[in-house]
Amino acid sequence: MQVYLTDTGKRNKALSENKLDTIEKMLSDELNKQALVTIQTLQKANCDFLGLAREIHGYHYKEWNQMNWREEYPKLNIRPEIKLKILNSGVML
Repeated sequence: MQVYLTDTGKRNKALSENKLDTIEKMLSDELNKQALVTIQTLQKANCDFLGLAREIHGYHYKEWNQMNWREEYPKLNIRPEIKLKILNSGVML
């Protein structure tokens, strides 16, 4: 995920690289936590909103053919990996 960070605070200087790295890590961690909770909720409801069945069917047909998707989907170990990169930061005047 790529984002632009804008500061509307009273400072008139850009954030340091260290601070940007810290913010990127914090946001990535938080997005990963939220995505994991969302995926687990979808699995409990047996709802394949992300279309994973279509991907497995299209790219891993042999495995798909041996699965009972409705039974196995809620048990799959799905771990999101979101890496956030701040492309630019600045101050709004």
